[in-house]
Amino acid sequence: MKSFTNNLVRRSRGMTLVEVMVVMVVLAILVSIVVGVSSYVTDRAKREQTILTQSVLKKAIEVFGTIKKDYPSSDGTELKDRCVSLYEQLVDVPKVKAILAELPAQAIAEVPNTGGKKGFMDGYDKPMDYKKNGGIGGVPVVISLGPDGKGSGDEGDNNADDRADNIRSDGRVN
Repeated sequence: MKSFTNNLVRRSRGMTLVEVMVVMVVLAILVSIVVGVSSYVTDRAKREQTILTQSVLKKAIEVFGTIKKDYPSSDGTELKDRCVSLYEQLVDVPKVKAILAELPAQAIAEVPNTGGKKGFMDGYDKPMDYKKNGGIGGVPVVISLGPDGKGSGDEGDNNADDRADNIRSDGRVN
């Protein structure tokens, strides 16, 4: 009888080490699932924002082309210069500027290393590239470099792995 009472007293004191470890493992699994799902949802939202921004820019570029009888030039040897150049050309045309008002506020921001000049940013807060004849069939294309920010085609940044996550307005997969 005494051993039975000792077992009851011992059990009522708390959880054993094994029970605590089981609880910790279950909690770790739940946390990893939540983190994985939330990072997927966040990346998906950034990708969708980028696609939305590109569709508005594509419409603005087409209207610019109709008015000016030519698409905006893709001046600049570096991505940041092409990004700023596209912005400056598009905002100078009132009908195009009205279309750009459809963009989310974070889609237009200062481009790093340009002295405070503005340009178009993707959902990952990186400048988007523009090529006048870079799309399928030689049409203009707006390119997001995706979450890794690589694959612009500029010097030393042009391998297939870097371009794999790029998002293009012409729908082409790199």
